[in-house]
Amino acid sequence: MDTYQIFKIILGLIVSAFIVIFIVIFISNYGGLQTDTQKAKILSLFDKTATNVLLYGNDANFTEFKRMDYSAITFDPISETIITGSVSRKLTEPIFLYPGKTLYIHRGEADLGWWKFYFVEALPDTSIIFNVMDGDAWEQVIDIVTEMPSTTGETIKTRFGLCDGSTLQEDFCNDELCERDYFLQAIYGNEGMTFSRCRETILGEKYRLVFVSDSCTGINEGICIESSPDGVGYIYIDGNQHVYKDVADIIAMIVGYIKSDHFGVYGENLYTLKNEIFRERALFASQVLSSRAKILSSEMTINQCKQLFETLGEKLDEISNILSDEDYYKDIDSAIQFKQLSEEAGRTHREIVNMGCDYPI
Repeated sequence: MDTYQIFKIILGLIVSAFIVIFIVIFISNYGGLQTDTQKAKILSLFDKTATNVLLYGNDANFTEFKRMDYSAITFDPISETIITGSVSRKLTEPIFLYPGKTLYIHRGEADLGWWKFYFVEALPDTSIIFNVMDGDAWEQVIDIVTEMPSTTGETIKTRFGLCDGSTLQEDFCNDELCERDYFLQAIYGNEGMTFSRCRETILGEKYRLVFVSDSCTGINEGICIESSPDGVGYIYIDGNQHVYKDVADIIAMIVGYIKSDHFGVYGENLYTLKNEIFRERALFASQVLSSRAKILSSEMTINQCKQLFETLGEKLDEISNILSDEDYYKDIDSAIQFKQLSEEAGRTHREIVNMGCDYPI
């Protein structure tokens, strides 16, 4: 075999090697592209499904996350984006997501009297245990559970129970945790009843423990709500203090709970998402509705309605001033003032409706 033939063989081997390497790299990149495309489609479908639930109020099941590694989903509260690998999607709505193979998506609301804030909870099978140590807090527990999903007849369940010391009370509904409506029936009439502090060691990882007490001092696990008759107070997650002013603040924490990633604690991140979107939308609503109230006041011939619309406009202007501070929700005094003004604006609007001068919200 002469030198030329040897050269052709060597050159052919080199070219073949380059072709094989190119094909391997192409297939690898194409496979990754296909995977990323599938992830993007799944995140887009989730966003659309959750948005439809928010708009129309019809609960829905979502099962597409089982086609990907749902445990790798993270949430960046700064960019309001859900992320998995190199794929991301910005959330444009207040969607409280806890990743799971299958999810039940439900719409809740925070009614301010003059405006309603809607939000979405997307949960896998979930068990929530309340440890009520304040006998006056049962109404607050009822308000929270009422805005959680009712999953009777569904395959994906959200269940509730109570903990008293070392006893997990899960025998309300045929020796298992109750779904929402049955749980509300079971705790009806519990006003004044108090339980001793729950020993978290009796609970497995599948349970979310929510303490409700007049003081959270010394409670550093799970979520602890300092009960408040006026609906404004402190909520703690893993010992970190935050201000709550409506049921959506609390539910965001419960949905995210203490799961954490490199962006932080899920419950805190969803709480931040809720308040960023809430402030932006409530500020816009208060400004628009204030202008509307002033216009209607100037056009009213019924003197009492004219005065009430004028008062409503003034209250909404005060609310707008509070909401102009991006960090208002972190300050207990600002939150209390916002709550009080919202209640006053709500009462004023109900008076206007009762007089037949406007429509209910």
